[in-house]
Amino acid sequence: MDAHEIRIRRAARLEGRHRRLKPEGEHCVVCGLSDLRALQTTRVVVCAHCRMVLQGLMPVEAHHVLGKDLSSFTMMLPANVHAVLTFMGLDHPHTAAPDLKILCIIRDWLEVAYEIINTEIDKLL
Repeated sequence: MDAHEIRIRRAARLEGRHRRLKPEGEHCVVCGLSDLRALQTTRVVVCAHCRMVLQGLMPVEAHHVLGKDLSSFTMMLPANVHAVLTFMGLDHPHTAAPDLKILCIIRDWLEVAYEIINTEIDKLL
């Protein structure tokens, strides 16, 4: 599976999530977040962060940095970042060599970092 196929699979999964959320809404009803990768449905659409807060939990989750199959090492991440990275990880080639999997994981981390940095820059402009 090449990078183009991964982008197509990811876009298809985003479209599927968009269709499932559309009747209820496309934003978290608590904070307004519109990143489909972090939105979840309960009775209403909420982001991972707000779902955890509403459940009385800290909005952080343990993330297997290199994936469960390569390492047991985890780090705590904000719930929405964890949801996005988990969503992105679903597109990694399952039969890939460890080196390829690690490169896919690094790419995902860099994409998420790029998005976060751009959001923060936009806030400051």
